[in-house]
Amino acid sequence: MAEGVFNKLALEDGLQDQVQAFSAGLSDACAGKPPDDRAQVAAEKKNYDLSGVRAKKLDPTQLRDYKLIVCMDQSHFDHLMTVCHPDDESKLKLLLYYTNDTEDEELEDPYTKDAEVFDETLHLIESSCRGLLDQLKAQVL
Repeated sequence: MAEGVFNKLALEDGLQDQVQAFSAGLSDACAGKPPDDRAQVAAEKKNYDLSGVRAKKLDPTQLRDYKLIVCMDQSHFDHLMTVCHPDDESKLKLLLYYTNDTEDEELEDPYTKDAEVFDETLHLIESSCRGLLDQLKAQVL
């Protein structure tokens, strides 16, 4: 969901040529598949189109190519810390670092939860993506 949300918000802000999000997972179990139906329903309710988003596996060798690597949860963050080059460790952040809407530090994966949890997750993703875009605009753009 975060890729679709961030890219739509960047487009709305006229920043689509300066910033873009790409998402990837740590395994290839779902590679090529679209987001969970419940994620798509939650996104559609708020006018986010996830139809072009497909799961892909992260290639750790590509981490050097990115200026920022945003992780959904601590386990992803910890894994990437073990595979990234030491010079790239400062690029790693947790998504919820960019929001004040929760005291939680990591975004819980709603996959095993009810559909309503996807709505709550989407709210936190939106808030975090907005915070991240605001920070990027203030720093670089």
